[in-house]
Amino acid sequence: MFTTHIETDEIISVAEFRARVLAKVTPGKAETLVNVARDIVALANNPDLIATRFTRELAQWEQGGFSLYSPQSCVLDSFEPFVVRLNFWPLLPSDPRRRNILARVLSYDDWHDHNFSFLTTNYFGAGYETEIFEYDVASVDGLVGEVVDLAHKGRHQLSRGKVMLFRSGKEIHTQIPPTEVSASINLLMTETGSALQDQYYFDRDARAISGYVESVSSKRNSLFAFAHHLGDEETDGLLQSIAREFPSARTRACAYEALFRRDASFVERIGEHVAADPAPIVRGVLAEAR
Repeated sequence: MFTTHIETDEIISVAEFRARVLAKVTPGKAETLVNVARDIVALANNPDLIATRFTRELAQWEQGGFSLYSPQSCVLDSFEPFVVRLNFWPLLPSDPRRRNILARVLSYDDWHDHNFSFLTTNYFGAGYETEIFEYDVASVDGLVGEVVDLAHKGRHQLSRGKVMLFRSGKEIHTQIPPTEVSASINLLMTETGSALQDQYYFDRDARAISGYVESVSSKRNSLFAFAHHLGDEETDGLLQSIAREFPSARTRACAYEALFRRDASFVERIGEHVAADPAPIVRGVLAEAR
């Protein structure tokens, strides 16, 4: 992993930051994001980012032009394959129910990885703390309960001038709530096949996968549950194609599972294809169906 601390008085605009990213960062190569470490700090030195963005958003109220990514973040700029995002890190409320909901939304104390790479720095406030482990997503099958080889990389605070790189499928971390309201700036880079890659939750103590982060992949797989109830013969054909050809093993497994639920005869009709799949998570669907 990469962390550094940078001090600079330079202040740049979002437009200038875009120009520097395009000149210095190679799409698809996460390690080149560090080439703009000083530049992202210079962007974070710009005190007008939030006011400028919110003013522009409010000016579009008649067109419904609000483009907050979520209540926690907003997009400052987007230029394929990059997104510049401002994230807010509030204090947790005292009410236990609201506290638990907000903590989940903000990934406070949730161990997770990412299926995209990003460079981040502090914008204001004390900044959240994060504890980081390193692993290799290519070495796992993606089964809930699967033990994962983790290497501890320490605990870090995203304080003023701190820059950290999180690589797709490499770093596992959790955010620890800040001591005061804070914000960070992220430069995200999507990579080829990132939408096909699952994101995982982890049990740190057990050093194992504990679940799946809600993502494009999760939403796609959730659609198969409806196929069980609402599909037809054309659905069956599409599910078979997905199950045999889709790059994501978890998606293939979900497609086979939907087929078996729709018609139990598929277990024998296509069982040999499932048994030949290289992924244990897929072959496990057949074992459960039998």
